[in-house]
Amino acid sequence: MLMSLNLSDGQKNQIRSIMAAARSKSRTLTDPQAKRQAMSGAFKNIEAVLTPAQKTKLHAERAAFFKAHGGPPGGGNPGGGNSSGS
Repeated sequence: MLMSLNLSDGQKNQIRSIMAAARSKSRTLTDPQAKRQAMSGAFKNIEAVLTPAQKTKLHAERAAFFKAHGGPPGGGNPGGGNSSGS
């Protein structure tokens, strides 16, 4: 999904770092819920790197993916972010 967002080199580097840290943290966790929370936190950090237009496109792509694949793991807002639209 991130590949279609036309990320700058700086954004790519930041996202790589965020994901590497999340994977490292996730490897130390045994509880599946804690692993999901770690990855959810990483996704929020990634969103902070994106422009408003990139966030909108990402949320639309995630919503379409989850619609096609039965919804997000554990329920929640399939578009990402929160339900208030921010």
